[in-house]
Amino acid sequence: MKTAADADLQRLASYVVGLVESDTPLSVRRDAIDRIVDAIGCGIAGFPSMPGEVGRRMAARAQVPDGARVLGTELRVLPEYAALANGFMVRYLDGNDTYLSGGGHPSDLIPAVMAMGDALRRSGAEVLTAVVAAYEAYHWIFRGTLVREKGWDHSFYTAVAASAGAAKLLRLSEAQTAHALAIAMTANHALLVSRQGNLSMWKGCAAPYAARDGVMCALLAAEGIEGPEQPVRGKSGLAERFGDLKFPALGDRDHPFAVSQSHLKCFLCYYHAQTAIELALRLHARLNGESIASVKVFVYEVKGMIENTPAKWRPTTRETADHSIPYIVAGVLLDGVFSDALFDPERLQDTRIHAILDRLAMDVDPAFAAEPPEMSPCRIEVTTNSGATFSEEARYPKGHTMAPLSGDEVNDKFRILAQRVFQPAQAEQVLQALRSLDEAATLDPLMDALVVRSGA
Repeated sequence: MKTAADADLQRLASYVVGLVESDTPLSVRRDAIDRIVDAIGCGIAGFPSMPGEVGRRMAARAQVPDGARVLGTELRVLPEYAALANGFMVRYLDGNDTYLSGGGHPSDLIPAVMAMGDALRRSGAEVLTAVVAAYEAYHWIFRGTLVREKGWDHSFYTAVAASAGAAKLLRLSEAQTAHALAIAMTANHALLVSRQGNLSMWKGCAAPYAARDGVMCALLAAEGIEGPEQPVRGKSGLAERFGDLKFPALGDRDHPFAVSQSHLKCFLCYYHAQTAIELALRLHARLNGESIASVKVFVYEVKGMIENTPAKWRPTTRETADHSIPYIVAGVLLDGVFSDALFDPERLQDTRIHAILDRLAMDVDPAFAAEPPEMSPCRIEVTTNSGATFSEEARYPKGHTMAPLSGDEVNDKFRILAQRVFQPAQAEQVLQALRSLDEAATLDPLMDALVVRSGA
């Protein structure tokens, strides 16, 4: 970059290039491994999905002998196509981490960073440091621009983060890294229509697509392509488009690292339903079989606005159902358990769920507006046909940073997901490879363990 480059862009590029393993405390590296374990577990469970199959077919067109491995296979392909295919699998079940307030799913960057590390034969420790750096870039661009509030999709953050992680692993100079980031910031703005109304498969594919583009941005910069000098503060840049930009501090010994600030999920659906599921499970147990006369679900304002679309009350796609608090609450009150089988086509037509939905109302609790933006409050009141009323309320669910999952709990979630595809012994082999990532010479032990074997 020339001297006229954005100071903000230079600050981020300098951070990404300069971050080294010794800058990241052991606790931060453990948090990063937790997010990787979580994401790969989601990816294994997403292997049989249609997007997973499509991603593998697309990637197979780009086979190269020294490429990145496609999750679950022995295919080696161009890293940008491995990022796409593996990202499709990770995102399908909507089970990976999140930042609240429109921050999307930062671990969408993990398949892209790991694909680049695999192709370049980098060590597990170097890949892990690149993941930490990419999370910083994701959180920085998210908090600084808040594009969701302006009607744009959060997959923009994924592209920027993936370019940062890929640039780190390519060992680009500060100038080249700034070019990669500038290209990503300029070329990857997606419409929020992906998450409105009756949701399509693209809801789960948009971020992997952006991650693929982020990898491409770094590869282009490595080959000498230059990006705009002032994508942040320049004319027609981010500040002009998104208003007053306030970028957060980047993680260091005096400031928390971004990877430790994402919230993990216990349930395979969007984050705003996590608290509601916990409450519905408690209420089902308290109802003791009594029939339901009415249900009231109280949420905070933004969430209530999101749910106020007809598609959420009679979802016809998995993607809409796993983003519908009313549908999920009705299903859990009926079943007494949560499973993503609730989103299978036959359950979407379940008249028993529809009957509860017809007696369910959602409303905004003004008191929740006073909660910090990082909370996810909810209250559910159920009245039975006998006239009894039961109520449950919580400010955040298990997996939130205020009630974090332990490493053992992350492992348990991984086992449940991985055993949808693998026998227990293979699932344990993969888990061991993930947990020892920081000591691995390359990603080969992990990618070899991830191959779906015939008859598995």
